[in-house]
Parts: sequence; C-alpha cells; structure tokens
Amino acid sequence: MRLILLAIGSRGDVQPYIALTLGLQQAGHQVRLAAPALFKDLISQYDVDFQPLDVDTRQLMESEKAKALIISDRNPLGFLLIYKDFADKLLGAMHGEFWEVCQNSDGIIYSPFGVIAHFVAQKLGIPRFATALQPLGRTTEYPNIMLPGWLKLGGGFNYTSHLVAEQILWQPIRRQVNEGLVNKLNIRPVRLTGPFVELYEERTSVLYGFSQLVAPPPRDWPSEHHVTGYWFLDAPSGWQPPKELTDFLEAGPPPVYVGFGSMTHKSPEESTELTLHALKLTGQRGVLLHGWGGMAKTKLPDSVLMVESIPHQWLFPRMAAVVHHGGAGTTAASLRSGVPSIIVPHFADQPYWGERVAALGVGPRPRARARLTAQKLADSIDLALHDQTMRERAAKLGAALRAEDGVGNAVRVVERHLNRSLN
Repeated sequence: MRLILLAIGSRGDVQPYIALTLGLQQAGHQVRLAAPALFKDLISQYDVDFQPLDVDTRQLMESEKAKALIISDRNPLGFLLIYKDFADKLLGAMHGEFWEVCQNSDGIIYSPFGVIAHFVAQKLGIPRFATALQPLGRTTEYPNIMLPGWLKLGGGFNYTSHLVAEQILWQPIRRQVNEGLVNKLNIRPVRLTGPFVELYEERTSVLYGFSQLVAPPPRDWPSEHHVTGYWFLDAPSGWQPPKELTDFLEAGPPPVYVGFGSMTHKSPEESTELTLHALKLTGQRGVLLHGWGGMAKTKLPDSVLMVESIPHQWLFPRMAAVVHHGGAGTTAASLRSGVPSIIVPHFADQPYWGERVAALGVGPRPRARARLTAQKLADSIDLALHDQTMRERAAKLGAALRAEDGVGNAVRVVERHLNRSLN
C-alpha cells in the first residue's frame, strides 16, 4: 500500500509520526512522511521518504505574540490567539501542498493540524485515518482536556464541553479552509459545524498515540477509536552522545533534567536563572535543554550542562528526575524512562498531562509556568528525589510502557481498515 502521513506541529508533534512511518515501512508499505521542512535534519537521520512542507512552526512559536501568551496559565483567550495566528499562517500555504502530496496514495493518515487531508481523501476516494497524541474524542466521562480536571459537573456538561471545544477550534479557520477547498481544490465547502461531525457520522478510524496505562479510554468512545500505545522513536542508527555529555554524567550522581522543548519564553534569561536557583536550593546537578528559546545560553556553574538536542530515550533514564513542559511527546518519553516527572505546564494540553502524572503518583502535582518560582520548583524536585513510593511507581510504569508495542498496534489497525476497504 502507498500511504501518506501528514504531521504538523513542533518536534514533539512530528517525532511520533517518524516512528509510525518506520513501523508501516517495516510492515511492507510504501510510506511518505510530509512534515514541516524545518525538521529535515531530524527526519534525514532515518530511512524515510520525506516530503518537506513550507510551514515554519518554529518561527510562529518564537513570535512576540506567542512568547507573551504561551505561559497564559490555561487562559482560553491566550491559547485561541496563538491558535488563530498559527492556523492562518499554516492554512494559507497548505491546500495546494496537501493536494499534491496525497496524489497516487492508497490511504492518508493525518495529525490534527492536517485536517485538510480528511477532505482531500474524500475527494480522492481513499481511506483516511485521523490521529491524535491526546484524548480528544467526545465522552461523558470527563470534560475536554483544555478544561481543569477537577471541574466535575456531570456527563451532560462533559459531553457538551467536547462539542464546544470542537467549534472553538473550527470556527476561527472555517472561512479559510473552505476558500481553499473550493477555489484551489474544487472541493465542496465544509458544513457550518465542521469536520468533527463528519468524523463521527462516517465512523472514521482514529488512532491515539498514547498508552491506556496513562490515559484509559472512556467506555463510551466509538469502536473505531483506538488507543494503540505510544509511538516511540529510537535514536538514529549509529548515534553517539557527545563526549562532553558523557563526561559530565560520569563525573557525579545522576543530574536533574530541565527543558521546555518548543516552548519559548519572553525572558529566557529569567527562566534559566530560576532553574539554576532551584538546582542550587536542592544541591542537585542539572542538564538543561536550550530548546526553542525557553532557556538562555549563559555562563553556567560546573554542576550544570546545557545541551541542544539529545534523544530523550537515551538521556532521560540517566536522570534522577525530569522537569519539562508536559508536551505529549516529552511526557511519553519521561514516563517511559522510569524516573519521576515534574511537569511545568505552559498551555494547551500540558496541564492535562501534568494532572495525569500526579494522579498516577509518578510525579509531583504540576507547577504552572505562570506561577513558578525557584522555591516551588525546588520543592517539587526534592519530592521527586526523596519520595520512594513515587520513584517505585515511576519505575514500574516505565517498565510497563517499554513492554508495549504502540507502533505495532497502530500498524495492525491501519492494515485491518485498509483490507476491509478493498473487500
């Protein structure tokens, strides 16, 4: 089968789809991965047919608007402003690219920001698979993950919150999506309520790239919604860690990792100073990730090393604890490592993952970035290092996640659906 995977977002959004691409290839399928061109260096390390897309998600995340709002502490307006800006720039260049990329395919697999692929697949008459790295499906069991988990107002409210969230995501981009579909692709405009209604009416297969051990699927999800397990990506063949890093690790006890991935900050210097102060208060060594601008490159004490990009599956198991922003991909890697996770959510789904980590007892309660202080971070680090029950739970969950085959499960779901479509 000739398949197209469309993955849009930050590195944490794209990396699981590299793993899924490799899994489908190993199963004998011809697969092309379409993703933002800025990930060329990452994807080129793997034997993958890569189609670069003219979308610079990093430039948007580093905009002054994003820096000002990205630590909005679950401020819905702040998130929507970032989302609207992101979607406008994204969709402006995507219609034609998606159409060209998806030609001569037997099936399309797309991430949430690649929703245009749903309509392209309809036009081409080929199977399509929606995917997500978060539990986004409608349910009466809990409210939409953008809302606080403690907001317990019953099944009717929970289900309605998902319908409202769908429209909040759809209405800001409806006009631009429809203009592109009609004018560029000669595809009928999408109905007022958007693609989500069609997804349920047509019983579209949905692949969720997270583990049931971390986020159990609701009992009222449709049977075509599949929680497969995480799509973990191994380090590239032949990859070796920098000598500076291995020397640092060998020079003392396991350090604490602190990194906020693709999250930018209006004052990276302040963020770095806060982190260094917290490490000093706890007497811990540290490995800091520069990322997309969350940390400043500055003079560091001998007890702290800053790195640019190290595969999480290699680095995290060598840490005493992992402090991060709570992105879906980084959360998966930190849980898999078997060491406690300390989540400092900035926005979007990150507070949800922080709440799940705390509920599982494998990390302290999340510390919102908007209210983070050095002392609060130090308290969380101390708890993660010295709570033996928490450390044992983290180790047990990590072992269970390493035993799962999320990519294999996803491949089997795709193959079953493709085989049914041919019969």
